[in-house]
Amino acid sequence: MVQTCSNTPRGSNAMPLPEFTNDTVHLSNGYTYHDSFTSLIGLGSFGVVYKGFNEEENKQVAIKKMSRVHVKENELKVIRSLKSAYLVGVLDICMLDDATCCLIMEFCDGDLEFHIKNNSNDGRLNDANLRLLIDNIARGYKDLYDLKIVHRDIKPQNILINYVGKSKQLLSAKITDFGIARTIDTEAPDLCNVAGTLFYMAPEVGANLLKTCQYDSKVDMWSIGCLLYQCVTGEVR
Repeated sequence: MVQTCSNTPRGSNAMPLPEFTNDTVHLSNGYTYHDSFTSLIGLGSFGVVYKGFNEEENKQVAIKKMSRVHVKENELKVIRSLKSAYLVGVLDICMLDDATCCLIMEFCDGDLEFHIKNNSNDGRLNDANLRLLIDNIARGYKDLYDLKIVHRDIKPQNILINYVGKSKQLLSAKITDFGIARTIDTEAPDLCNVAGTLFYMAPEVGANLLKTCQYDSKVDMWSIGCLLYQCVTGEVR
């Protein structure tokens, strides 16, 4: 989900733009962002992402503004506890008001979707970048699995990347956007609602449009398979 290198916010073709106040918004712990189009770096059904700044640490961050309705309190704690080199870290969680929270995340160079469209060979990754992507995403999935987190929307937009210097060689790839992620516990081990993006959605998730069909963390592996197929062939379907 989160940021791209283009001037057009990710997801803006499908989602209406929010109303901007053009004010600087001050959050707790020294985080700020400018509520304007020029600071918008991500857009989706569950929130908007701004380029932000931490004044206390003099560091650039990404700030995802979203309704608290979409994230349960216990899941916010789990998301904040994520400590992995292969998952985009949530550095802090700030409450803008009673209905809105802001996830403070590490800032990356861009997302995989932008890289595929602009820095690949007809949508296909070169061998070195593909090997790194497979390694990093597999490790990120393992970390989510160990924490009993089902992401439910793994796709190129939700893989953030960093480059080696000014080259187009990937340095790292990290899973991001836990807005519709859910935790699985022993009392309710399965999920049964529709979530995610059609082209990367496992059949058992989409089946809930017709009847109740339970699923678990294996749906993320299906999505990863679709993503890697796209990176190898240049085709989504």
